[in-house]
Amino acid sequence: MPKTLQTKNRRVFRFQDVLSRSYISLFAILLLTLFPAFAANGQNTRINLDLKSTPLSEVLQKIEEQCNYTFVYNASSIDVSQKVTVNYNNNTLTEVLSGIGKRHSYGY
Repeated sequence: MPKTLQTKNRRVFRFQDVLSRSYISLFAILLLTLFPAFAANGQNTRINLDLKSTPLSEVLQKIEEQCNYTFVYNASSIDVSQKVTVNYNNNTLTEVLSGIGKRHSYGY
């Protein structure tokens, strides 16, 4: 029989429930603490690209290879066959995507 604790108003608390809530809370705190660190690490990845008249789909593929991200886009909204020229040397992922977005009217 599980151990219980009774209070004056007759509520019964099972120690197993308290422990399981504690573990869930601890997991949530760890997740919320560590997730921003992983996200920031990916954005600090340095990208090197020197491509001339290359389809946007290939440019995105080259970025994926360097930063371990996968880009998902709607091909009916974005012309990925559009030829673009990019020259980035040791830039962050944010800088590269912002630069491409500004020059070609794309957002991310």
